[in-house]
Amino acid sequence: MATYSNQEKADMHFMYGLANGNDLEAERKVKRDPLSPAFAAHFTNKFHAEIVKKGQDAKLSCEAYGERPLTILWTKDKQPLNAKLMSRYRQTETVFTNGTLSELLIESVDRSDSALFTCLARNSYGKDESNIQLIIQGTSIQKFPERFIGPVVPMNSPVEVSQIRNTVV
Repeated sequence: MATYSNQEKADMHFMYGLANGNDLEAERKVKRDPLSPAFAAHFTNKFHAEIVKKGQDAKLSCEAYGERPLTILWTKDKQPLNAKLMSRYRQTETVFTNGTLSELLIESVDRSDSALFTCLARNSYGKDESNIQLIIQGTSIQKFPERFIGPVVPMNSPVEVSQIRNTVV
């Protein structure tokens, strides 16, 4: 009678699911030692928020682990993001022994960049995602032109009608 290690049993169970068309089993992440060369794509950090001031550059980073090749895709508010088509967006990837670091650089952010960015990683053993909420802070309080500001009147003090009539609005 043959004896099998726990990892060999897990691999056979996974392959059995694939052979029998069991999609849930096929999507199941094989639990392996993270330093092992063969394991499912996954992130250790599932969510974080980045706060960036308007006009500054933002760098969104996600580090995916798993057997190579790892495919990394970015979405913005669940819509595919093609950094090559967006002049202010640049995507870089650095491949390590046990994973890939993907960075999305957004130059001179504005309010339209405020969104939920998702980093999707996939390999032949599975897929995973990490979400980054990008929050753009505005500059200081917006000042309105003087014509929109009425007379300065202290609280609880009487106001004459002539003061209001002569005010530019």
